[in-house]
Amino acid sequence: MDRKRMLRSFLKVIVSLGILLFILFKVDFNLLFEAFESLNWFYVVAAFILLLMSLFVSGYCVFLFIPERIRFDLFFKSYLLSWSYGLFLPGRLGEFSIALFLKKYSVRYENSIFAMILDKLITVFVLILFSLFVLPELFSFKIGIYLLVGFGILVLVLFIIFKEWVVRRYMKYFGMFRNYIKNSSGLIIVNFLLTIFKWIVVGIAFWFIFRGFGFSIDLVTVVLLNMAILLLSSLPITISGWGIREGAAIVLYGPCGLIKEVVLACYLIVRVFYYLLAVVLIGSLYVFKKEKPRG
Repeated sequence: MDRKRMLRSFLKVIVSLGILLFILFKVDFNLLFEAFESLNWFYVVAAFILLLMSLFVSGYCVFLFIPERIRFDLFFKSYLLSWSYGLFLPGRLGEFSIALFLKKYSVRYENSIFAMILDKLITVFVLILFSLFVLPELFSFKIGIYLLVGFGILVLVLFIIFKEWVVRRYMKYFGMFRNYIKNSSGLIIVNFLLTIFKWIVVGIAFWFIFRGFGFSIDLVTVVLLNMAILLLSSLPITISGWGIREGAAIVLYGPCGLIKEVVLACYLIVRVFYYLLAVVLIGSLYVFKKEKPRG
């Protein structure tokens, strides 16, 4: 890892810690502990099942864009492993490691990377599209538009700063993207619809956890708000969205009557579940007998 990358990662850690410390200073820990004590774990287990379902759909969305013939179970093992590493490694390094895992199944490196990039682009488009509905509605129309415009300006500024790096690293995929739109638009539409379904499932999972804490909130509101929160936390200024996601959730759920302790507890539960799942997956995929590459 070069010095610039190490510096970016270090700054992301500092930003994440700064936001998290600010949130923790604002939280009443007595209320936080009381929230966990009153939690109905039946709803949490139901949420975990839905989160696992969304992970399966996420893998299939990427699988759609792999041109080589490969069994889905073999692909999904590689996807789970790269997703797990992605939670611990900076700069999406873990997620894009799927190219290394799929190489043993004769999947070209650039095809794996392109599939991940295209899936990410569709995901961001879906999150922006649905955020257009929720932010102006939740706040005033003017404030909602300001938030979206502010997000767009921030993305533009980051692109200008890192333009040279982006062009140098991803220029070769632009031609592949044009050809894919021209020749395989049907798969893009399927991915688009599955991505919407995936984030609806994730939103329902959060709705279940809120119910587990004894809070009743409109399901559609939770689904849309969670999409807006995921969009905000996708900005590459923290480690895996730590801090931004929790802070955005506290701010956006505030007008819905949810106290910040419950919102923080909800998102911490999901975080811990994902990290424990990643540890189990990394361990099990190396412990169990490796299957010979077949395609």
